[in-house]
Amino acid sequence: MKKIAIVMSEGLPVPAVKGGAVENLVQALLDENEKAPAFAFSVFTLADPLAEQAAKKYAHARFHFFPKKKARLFRWISKHLLPAPFYFGDPFIRDVLGAMRGNAFDAIVIENAPRYAMPLRKAFQRTPIACHLHNRILRRGCRYERQIVRATDAFACVSEFLCREALSARGVLRERVFCCPNGIDVARFSSAALSAEERASRRAQFGLSEKDFVFLFSGRIVKEKGVGELLEAFREVGRRVPAAKLLLLGANVVEEGTAKWDAPIPRGVVFSGLVPYAEMPAMLKLGDVAVLPSTGDEAFALTLVECLCAGLPTISTDSGGMAEIAEGGAARVVPRGKELSSRLAEAMLALHASAEERRALSEKGASRGALFSRERYWARFREILSTLVSFRG
Repeated sequence: MKKIAIVMSEGLPVPAVKGGAVENLVQALLDENEKAPAFAFSVFTLADPLAEQAAKKYAHARFHFFPKKKARLFRWISKHLLPAPFYFGDPFIRDVLGAMRGNAFDAIVIENAPRYAMPLRKAFQRTPIACHLHNRILRRGCRYERQIVRATDAFACVSEFLCREALSARGVLRERVFCCPNGIDVARFSSAALSAEERASRRAQFGLSEKDFVFLFSGRIVKEKGVGELLEAFREVGRRVPAAKLLLLGANVVEEGTAKWDAPIPRGVVFSGLVPYAEMPAMLKLGDVAVLPSTGDEAFALTLVECLCAGLPTISTDSGGMAEIAEGGAARVVPRGKELSSRLAEAMLALHASAEERRALSEKGASRGALFSRERYWARFREILSTLVSFRG
């Protein structure tokens, strides 16, 4: 089997015992490889006792763990004082390089930290290197743009939107950019079912009754997810639909004071607090309509796929990769902009009034969401790796 190194960023550990979107996606690849081994993986990641214990179950992945180092001053100097063309690495990648030297790999994959391509290229001049991009890190004018492009053989992007961003960087060749959409465990979300009694009981935990019409948001409760606009839209919806409630699934950063909104929280808004990921399939069943109104540029949006697979009629925005997921009428897509709150309110009221449209969206959404499975994600990633190992040969 080909030997593939996966270099994580200094964020959270893999296996993903502490969560993290990128970390969970990498673990999904490792899990799929265990079912039908295609590669021998070496994973370089942050140290964590629970992760080290979880790593023991893998037969086709070796894990190398490195402690997190306090280097705030170093990072500040690198970011603010050193000229943009210069990158001297950081303590984490230096430790990783120390462990990698002396080993031969058929390819190296860098997870969402394209700057690591520069020191890795110096150490592995003939080894193909790919950057797996999950966010808008590489684009025209970004820091280390030219150096990253010269050091990297291929870019795997989680959406066509992100592919276009990568292609805007100077020197990136179209034939070296690959779209690799993320995937989830579709069965967990599509097959999750609650009896009428279970649904009523779970709703009651949040002060919701079966007579309430529940709009549901899932994700980080931060401004770029459009939560402020959603709260404003719900203020109007609540005036016109007395039975309407808004359930926000996510860490309650509003009440914690780490997020601020320009207006008071409307009546009928319920915060769930942090929800363990294992509970999400059942929690999504508490809603009648999902609303995911991101205002920033979403690279992909796993939460949208989850809602679609759960059969929730969904309202989303035209944010980045979200529009790709919602293709074919899988969700009601609302344009972003100054009128977003009023557009959201209009869409929410329309879906409340039309059981037929909700049924149609539920069916289309479930069919579309099923395309973003872990199995398809792994198959595409496997294809990209097979192409990558032929570079620099």
